Amino acid sequence: MQSVSFSAFLPSGLVVLCVPSWIKILEFLSEWTMTNLINIKTVFPGPNEVALREDELPAAPPPHTVRIRTRYSLISPGTELALLTQTHIGFSKPETHPWVRYPLYPGYAAVGEVEAVGEDVSGLAPGDAVFYMGRHELYADADPSETPVLPIPTTAREDHLPFARLAQIANSACYVANVTAGNRVAVIGLGLVGNLAAQICRRHGAEVIGVDLSPARRDIAARCGIVHAVEAEREDAIAAVKAWSNGGADVVIEATGNPALVVPALQMRPRWTGDPARFVARHSRNRRLHPDPPARRRRPWRARNRPPAHCARK
Repeated sequence: MQSVSFSAFLPSGLVVLCVPSWIKILEFLSEWTMTNLINIKTVFPGPNEVALREDELPAAPPPHTVRIRTRYSLISPGTELALLTQTHIGFSKPETHPWVRYPLYPGYAAVGEVEAVGEDVSGLAPGDAVFYMGRHELYADADPSETPVLPIPTTAREDHLPFARLAQIANSACYVANVTAGNRVAVIGLGLVGNLAAQICRRHGAEVIGVDLSPARRDIAARCGIVHAVEAEREDAIAAVKAWSNGGADVVIEATGNPALVVPALQMRPRWTGDPARFVARHSRNRRLHPDPPARRRRPWRARNRPPAHCARK
């Protein structure tokens, strides 16, 4: 075989390689990649910094995990922008959010294909399409005993399925507030979480009104069946919600995560009548807030947090 020199393209002092040498190198790399796998991850190295990072993975996943090649991952605008810009509440409360520190690897919802299964895992096989709590990375080794790894129907749209994770977050508002048929529910913020929360409340038989500054978001909400909406940039949102609900909403869901809206949200409720106010705020850790309720004996923790009948697990 005739050698082809690349010396014209190399600085002096470097070894000049010929075609046979390159073939040997490629053979070595081929053998190396049989025992190693390069994973590419999205990372936030610091505030307002985004990069791709490469990590080496073993050829086979650990025995208790499955290796998944990511097809789609979902960007959560609120959480991930807060992490990127260092405005997430966890930066000021490291004792309760020890994971919120740089470098951060964002993402928590993905769909992918199982490529390999650890010897201790059953019920999954290579080639299965699955939903899992994945980051923005090429590969993931997921432990089904610690995080959901759920096979998905072959008829489902894989690019839609990651939104199920945000629907789960939205559903927690309905779960905590015990939304039932006939309730009048106000949802502040019609982004992904607020829109999904409003739709879920409607499925429980509630009447829903949305509040948002964005005409585009209100438009999307209308197409999703949320026909009542307050133009918050023009109207007094509190007065509009009280007029629509004839005195105050039964349930208020604050879905923006903006602490400044907690008080206005509480003011959308009726005046205190003796019943607990049902108000759910994003990032409130699923605690109900009561607008100046009278002193009363608190029930045991388990009784206070028992799931409502219509949300009970089957």
